[in-house]
Amino acid sequence: EPIYLESISIGSMFNINHMKRTIYGRIENSINELPQDYKVQKPQLRGYCILPRRSTSHSPHCINWIINEGIEIIKGSLGRTIENKLSRVCKTSLANEYIKLCIATNNLSTLIENETNIFYDSLKNKNKNYIAAKNQLISTFKSLNFGTWVHKPEELKSFELDVVNASNNITYNYNNQGC
Repeated sequence: EPIYLESISIGSMFNINHMKRTIYGRIENSINELPQDYKVQKPQLRGYCILPRRSTSHSPHCINWIINEGIEIIKGSLGRTIENKLSRVCKTSLANEYIKLCIATNNLSTLIENETNIFYDSLKNKNKNYIAAKNQLISTFKSLNFGTWVHKPEELKSFELDVVNASNNITYNYNNQGC
């Protein structure tokens, strides 16, 4: 089953109507034929503005919070924590969490056959329902004239994951790749 975000909180320049449109509003009544268990998720949207201000530069920090895990502060320009570690919400960390979830539910063997390493993009492509849902989203964008899906450079999505370490509380040694 897919995992969905329950809520999203924005720290500045929050507009509820803009966020709804950005997260799900453009497609909620247009996307069809999603795989079983997939849906257009409508997370709770919360805004926390202290002072209204407009900045033309990147935010120096980003904060994410996960229940029972506390906050994590990320340097906006680098995408790493203030301790210079990989963020728990970067691609590498989320992929490793996915591998651990597959191990816990005995589904890893259907994705990876006797492999100790797998490339991130290969792992994603092995999940047929995810690919079908993504393709349906892209098709919906196209049919509504919302433009095309922006693709990242290959080097940003083709990094190697260590399946063994993912199942053993993960040690990160990915040379800054994947985030």
